[in-house]
Amino acid sequence: MRKERHQHAFTSLRLCTLCVFVGLAFSWVSLAHWLQLSPEVVSTNPRQINQQAANDDDPYPEGAPPVIGIREDVVTAGRTTEIVYATTSASTGQDIALLLHGCSHSALKFFSPSPSCSTCIGLSEEMQIARILVEQPSIAVVLAVTSQDRKSGCWGQQDTAHVQDAVEYIWKQVLELQTPQQPQHGRLWAFGASSGGRFAAQLAVEGIVQGAMVGVMSLGSALIKKWMQQSQPPIYLAPMPRDKRTLQGTLQDYSDMTRINNQNNLHKHAILDTDTCTPFPVTAVYLHQRVPHMTLIMAQQIVTELQTSGHMDATTGMLLKDPTKSDWRDILKATCGGECLHNQPLGPGVSPLAKALHRAWAFHEYCSEATLKALDFFHNAVS
Repeated sequence: MRKERHQHAFTSLRLCTLCVFVGLAFSWVSLAHWLQLSPEVVSTNPRQINQQAANDDDPYPEGAPPVIGIREDVVTAGRTTEIVYATTSASTGQDIALLLHGCSHSALKFFSPSPSCSTCIGLSEEMQIARILVEQPSIAVVLAVTSQDRKSGCWGQQDTAHVQDAVEYIWKQVLELQTPQQPQHGRLWAFGASSGGRFAAQLAVEGIVQGAMVGVMSLGSALIKKWMQQSQPPIYLAPMPRDKRTLQGTLQDYSDMTRINNQNNLHKHAILDTDTCTPFPVTAVYLHQRVPHMTLIMAQQIVTELQTSGHMDATTGMLLKDPTKSDWRDILKATCGGECLHNQPLGPGVSPLAKALHRAWAFHEYCSEATLKALDFFHNAVS
C-alpha cells in the first residue's frame, strides 16, 4: 500500500511538472502574440504609424472610412509650410501624389480628424481623392500642402519654394530615398482644382512635377505658351461642363495646346476630359459611402426630405437646386433634424455632407472620378 502511494504521488508530481511547463510555454506564446498584435506597441516608422492609426478602435463605424494623415510644419531657410501626408501601407512604388486645394481651403481638408492631425477637417470629395491615391501601388506618399495666402487661400508664385520644401522633406525624412551616393527619387504628380489646378500646371511647366491634373480651371495663354516652349509635360484637363466660364477657357486652352500638331483629345501631352466631371444622382448609398458618420437610414431620410422639398427629382435623383445657394440645410434641420444630421457639421467649408451634394451638382468642385484616369494618362505619357 505504501509503495502504491509513493508511485501515485510520483505520478502526480510528474503531471504537475508537465502542466507547469505547458503553462509556461502557452504563456510565452501568448505574450509573443500579444506583443506582435497589441495596439499598445507603437512603431516610430511613419508607414506603420499611419497603418496602426487606421486599425485602432474605429471612430468611424458608419459612413465613409477615414483617410488618416500626419500633419507637420516643415521649416526650411526660415520658411514654414503646413503639410499633411499619408504613406501607403503596401506600396512598392516611389511616386508622390501632390494634392493642391482650391481657394479658401487648405491641406487639412483632404484627411480625417485623428490623433496625428487633430485639426484636419476631412471633406468628402477631397478625402475620396486622397483615398483613391493611397490605394495605388505606384504611389508611396499622398501629400497635401497648404498655400501661404491664408486670407484668400489661393496659390501664387510665392508657394513654389514652399512646395519644393515639402517635397524635399518627404523624399529625405519620410521615404528616405535620397542619399549623396545614389539618389532614388520617384515621380511627382500634381492634382489640383480651381486655383490649385492652375498651380499644378504651373509646377509642371517649371519642371517641379512631371504631370498635372487641372480641375475646373483655365490656364490662360501665357502659361500655355510657356508649356509649349518647354518639354510639354502631360496635362489632364478636367472641366465641369455646368461651369460654362471655366469650360470655355479650358476648351480654348486645349485648342491652343494641340493646334501645332492638329491632334485630337488623345494627344500624348494633353487630354481634354469633358465626360467625367458631370452631375449625377444623389442616392442614399452615395451619401453613405462618401460622408463620414452617415448611416444608410440617415442618408435615406436626407434623400426623402430633399425630394419632398423640391430640391431633388424624385424619379431621377438629380438635384434641382444648386446646393451652394439653396436652403437645404434649413430644410433638413426643420424636418429630420438630429435624426438625419447626427454628427454632421453644416458650416461653410467644414461640411462633408455639403461637399457630397456640391460634387453631385457638379458646377465648380473637386472631381474624384477623374483621379485614376489622370494617373493612367501620366503613366502612359511618360512611358
